[in-house]
Amino acid sequence: MNRSTLENILDRASGVTRGAKNGSVFEVEEGHRVTFYLGRPGQAMEISDLQRCTLHDDYVELASGESETITFVEYEAIHALAAKPPKGDAKRRAGFA
Repeated sequence: MNRSTLENILDRASGVTRGAKNGSVFEVEEGHRVTFYLGRPGQAMEISDLQRCTLHDDYVELASGESETITFVEYEAIHALAAKPPKGDAKRRAGFA
C-alpha cells in the first residue's frame, strides 16, 4: 500500500478523524476499533486497538493499546485495515440474542 491509498482509506474509515493541526495525524474516536493488517494475505500480523496513526514520508507510526505502544511500519508492509463502530451501535438480527 502507498501513502495516498492509506490516506484515502483513513479519510473514509468510520470513527477515524484527521487531526486539525497536522493533516498527517489520524485519531480513532472513543469506542471505535481500528486494526491494521501487516504482511501478506493469509500470513498477516495484526495491530489492533489503534488509537492514533501518523503518516510520515517513508513509514507509518501506529499508537495502540492503553499503554500506547508505538509501532513503526513501512507502507509496503500494510495490506489491509478494518474499522468497526462501537458495539452499542450494532444492529441486532432477528432471532438472535
